[in-house]
Amino acid sequence: TDLVRLFCQYGADAMASDAYGRSAFFSACTEGNHYVVEELAFYCYRGNLETSSIVCAGIEDRSISGNTPLLAAVRHGHLHVVQYLVAECGANV
Repeated sequence: TDLVRLFCQYGADAMASDAYGRSAFFSACTEGNHYVVEELAFYCYRGNLETSSIVCAGIEDRSISGNTPLLAAVRHGHLHVVQYLVAECGANV
C-alpha cells in the first residue's frame, strides 16, 4: 500500500483503465484487496483535502461487461470491500 500511496502522490492516473474498462480501483475491488481499495480511495480519489471527505471518482464507472467496482466485489464475495464501498465511497446499492 505504500507503493500505491507513492504513485498517487506523484500523480499516477488511477482512473486509467485497461481495454476492458477496468481501473486499478476496479481491479482492487475485484481481488478483494481492501487495503489497496482504501489507499486508492483516500489518496487518489480524495475529494476535499480540508475535510478529509472521500469522494471515490469512478465508483459508478462500468467495465465493458457492465460491472461496477461494487458489483465486482459482491460477485467475488469480498464483504469487507463491499462495506467500505457503500459506507465510505457512497456506492449505490
